[in-house]
Amino acid sequence: MNFSEYSPSAELAKSTESVAMALAEALIEGDKEAFQEILEGYVKARQISKVVKEMKLSRAVIYEAMDKKKNPSLSSLCKIMKAFKEADLKEGIAA
Repeated sequence: MNFSEYSPSAELAKSTESVAMALAEALIEGDKEAFQEILEGYVKARQISKVVKEMKLSRAVIYEAMDKKKNPSLSSLCKIMKAFKEADLKEGIAA
């Protein structure tokens, strides 16, 4: 029997809508660590170069938001959430 490794991040990364909802919930709850973990899981599952290209975000914005030692700016959070909204709209059109 051959088992494949299950990755919650990989499952979550299949749908930008799911990621956007999870990120929004983390923001509403004021849970910075959860926001960063969700974003980091998404980026790891999708690869940073693909995320940057697909979402039209700079690496600096993404890395700032994921850096546990930093406090991401409101501007960065807005850019990330807007990028997820636009990516979700594109997925809906493509489906």
